[in-house]
Amino acid sequence: MAKKQAEKKPAVKKPVVTKERVVLDPGATYNFVVTKASRHMKVGTYKVDGVMAQLLMDKGYGIAEA
Repeated sequence: MAKKQAEKKPAVKKPVVTKERVVLDPGATYNFVVTKASRHMKVGTYKVDGVMAQLLMDKGYGIAEA
């Protein structure tokens, strides 16, 4: 007996979602809210400078508040 050939559906492309990059002031102090726990940082709020906050935001660990 021959197997039935399944109909192939055309591939549906998802739209590309781009996030706008927020540039923080490197000299300012921010309250950084960690939303995604990592090995070195637990979920919570930390006081960091603008350079560190920008680096952590780019990696997707949380958000910076003024």
